[in-house]
Amino acid sequence: MKITSFLQKYALICSILFMLVSCDIEHSSNGKFDGYWKITRIDTLQTGGINDLSGELRFWSVQGKLLQLNDRQNYRQPCYLRFEKKGEQLRLYSPYADVSQGEDLPMTDAEPLRHWGINLSANNDESGSKAEESLEEKFTFESLTSSNMVLASQTLRLYFKRY
Repeated sequence: MKITSFLQKYALICSILFMLVSCDIEHSSNGKFDGYWKITRIDTLQTGGINDLSGELRFWSVQGKLLQLNDRQNYRQPCYLRFEKKGEQLRLYSPYADVSQGEDLPMTDAEPLRHWGINLSANNDESGSKAEESLEEKFTFESLTSSNMVLASQTLRLYFKRY
């Protein structure tokens, strides 16, 4: 009886350890940036123009190293970008368009992304040739809390509310 109880406990402990070791736990270092963000306003820095989007349903969805762009009100083709967050800096690159069920194609034209306040431009390396990930944009986090976010690029300031 004692041997059976011991073997059951041993098997349980081994099973738990096996599950913990076999699971690949993914960890995000994005902090408060992870989540579902609704764009509420886009300001043009040069002209002082303000585009109030509070009545629209334009979203940035952030998880891991992937940014998904959605418009839940006006049909727009969803887009995906890779991103790199270092301190107060955010670099968006490698845009893909979701063209059909499960098929994502690399984007070479940034025009569709302007709808979400992203104006990607060609990134050239020191030699002047286009880099492999040629479209990118850099933002600075002006504010990031658990409920609001403000990002600024060279041309725009984007305001978000966590949804």
